Amino acid sequence: MKNISIYIFLVLFIAINVVLFITAKNYKPEFNLKYLVIENNKIIPTEVLIEFANIKDKETLSSLSAELIVDRIEKHPYVKRAEGSFVDSNTIKVRIEEVEPFVMILYNNKNLIMTKDKKLIPDDIRLNILDLPVVTFDADLKNIQLKDSKLFDLIFKSLENLHNTDKALFEIISEMNVNKNFDLTFYLTKPKGKILIGKEVNKTKAVYLSEFWRKVILTNPANEYEYIDFRFNDQIVVKFSNTRIS
Repeated sequence: MKNISIYIFLVLFIAINVVLFITAKNYKPEFNLKYLVIENNKIIPTEVLIEFANIKDKETLSSLSAELIVDRIEKHPYVKRAEGSFVDSNTIKVRIEEVEPFVMILYNNKNLIMTKDKKLIPDDIRLNILDLPVVTFDADLKNIQLKDSKLFDLIFKSLENLHNTDKALFEIISEMNVNKNFDLTFYLTKPKGKILIGKEVNKTKAVYLSEFWRKVILTNPANEYEYIDFRFNDQIVVKFSNTRIS
C-alpha cells in the first residue's frame, strides 16, 4: 500500500511539473506599449528619430512590435546600431550608438557628411553637428566620381592622419579645398591663414604640420599669414603680408 502511495505521488508530481513547464514555455507576457525612451542619442534629437520611425502617436506605438520599433530606428543613417529592452509592460527603451561625423563635404551642390568609418551620408540641419571642417572642390571637379574613388581615399586619409597626429590643430581647420590637380589647401580659423599642402597629408607631413603649428604659429598669435607652404620636402615657406621668409 505504501509503495502504491509513493508511486501515485511521483506520477502526480511529474504530471504537475510537466504542466507547469508547458505553461511557462507558452507564456507570453502582455505588453501594451505606450511609451518609448531613446537613450544615448547625442546627435539625433529624439523627435527626429520618432518621426523617422513613423511613430505618430501612442496608438501607432501600441500597434508596433518591439522588434519593428528597434528595426526602424536602426535604419536611420546616423544610427550604427540599436538595442531594445522593456522597462515595464508599457515602456520600451531603445539604446542607440550613433555614427561619428568627421567632416562635411560640399559636392555638386549637396552637403554630405563623411563619418569616421568612411561612409558618406546626407547632411541633416536638424541634427546636432557642429564645427566640422568643410571639404570643397574647384569648379573643374564638379563631375568627378567621389565615392569609392582614389580622391575620396586621399581626402579621408589626409584628414585622418592630421586628426590622429594633432586633434587641436585639426579642430581649427575650417576648410580643405581640392583643386583641379588634386592639390590640397587648408584654411585655418585662428589665426587666419592658408596652408598649401600639395598632394596629400601623410603621417610625416602631419607631424611637421603639428610641430610648426605649435612651435611657430601658437607662439606668435598676433601674426597674420597669407600662406604657409608645405609642398616642398626640404623647406617650409611662410608669407606674412608682403614679406616672404624661408
